[in-house]
Amino acid sequence: MPKIIPFETVSPEEYALLEYVFDAVSKDTLSQIADKSIATGRKNHQLFIVSHHSKRYFVKIFHASKHAKWARRVELGLKDIFSSGAKRCFEGSAMLYRNEIPTAKPIGYFSMAALPWNKKSVAIFEAIENAKELQEYYLKQFSQFEVLFSKMAHYTKKMHDAHIRHTDIVLHNFLVQENNGMEELYLIDTDKVHYAGLSRISFLTKTFFDMHCLRRLEVNEEELLVFLKHYFGKECPSFWRKVLAFWSKKSR
Repeated sequence: MPKIIPFETVSPEEYALLEYVFDAVSKDTLSQIADKSIATGRKNHQLFIVSHHSKRYFVKIFHASKHAKWARRVELGLKDIFSSGAKRCFEGSAMLYRNEIPTAKPIGYFSMAALPWNKKSVAIFEAIENAKELQEYYLKQFSQFEVLFSKMAHYTKKMHDAHIRHTDIVLHNFLVQENNGMEELYLIDTDKVHYAGLSRISFLTKTFFDMHCLRRLEVNEEELLVFLKHYFGKECPSFWRKVLAFWSKKSR
């Protein structure tokens, strides 16, 4: 019997939500009860918004893509024996949430399947209401880009100082929520979030691999310098700019 794994601070209402979603996924009726579905750009991910007890939640489903080659489906299935996509996403969000890095509050996760390569795993999070991707938002609010980039740099540095890496710091993985004229950022897409390993040995090794976490940050030179200035708390040393350029080149 598949097991529901709740976050440590869920309320009775949130646990009832987990059971509600579990029942809907097992009966393949989630799309019927969801408020809406959201495009993710990935064939093996589905994202829905579900209402329950007057609150809304993200429900993210991971599965082996029917469009993937059979060998790839088997590979993903075997990988999920040890850690499902939902578990990785949930645990990544939990790491950020516990370290007070704004993200969607994790509620719980579960997996179900007859065979590993047919596994369907589901992670549930509290919805971030009325939010837009940073990439879309700052194009309309360009005059405020330094404020937004400074917040993005602050949360990224706070995450790295806690020895956590996201590995995919890009504009569309930050959501902007306006509240009484203030903008709050939330870091999402957490299935690759992990604790740093041996690179914690020294400042040099740690920072070298922290720069790897930023390798896909595709912004112009002015924006990058603003981000790095706020990340380091001073003008970024040329050495670390070269390290970031090295990682960015390798990622292409």
